[in-house]
Amino acid sequence: EFRTKHLSQVCYLFAPASGDITTHKYNPFFYVSSDPTYQIRDLQFIAEILIPSERVDGGFWVASSRDMFLMLTLYLFEQKDVPTLATLHDLSKREAFLSWLAFEVEKGEIQSEVFYQNANSLLSADDRTQSNIIKDFHSRMTLFVDPLVREATSGNDFDLRQLRREKMNVYIHIPE
Repeated sequence: EFRTKHLSQVCYLFAPASGDITTHKYNPFFYVSSDPTYQIRDLQFIAEILIPSERVDGGFWVASSRDMFLMLTLYLFEQKDVPTLATLHDLSKREAFLSWLAFEVEKGEIQSEVFYQNANSLLSADDRTQSNIIKDFHSRMTLFVDPLVREATSGNDFDLRQLRREKMNVYIHIPE
């Protein structure tokens, strides 16, 4: 309030996990370039944040989860204007996921070659490896089952690129 009243600054609060606080919305996919030259890089940055390297020995699973993230987000970007993390989660949880993925590869309608590379890599793995990759991905995306987080990441109320130009403040509420 002080910044708004006395400094004429616009303030936003991002509190995705708090049911008792009204939150502004933030969707990281809003910032992904539509230019294919930069789109993959932008998506890889988001994947690195959501799927961090936690252990030295987890390299294969981390890389595989990030590949799955990239594959599915590339697919979603061709299907809608701006996908959300919830739609990404839901797509990965769809019934008969691997059959659906094989069907999409067979149709050949997706423009991104990286989609096909990552899809074929997953589809050519043995059943146990496929299952473990999908389970690892789901474990990292489980946050987006929460209705509060889904809603808070379903849109964008502010543009972080304008942060310095527009005397804007964004506060992030981290619950205890």
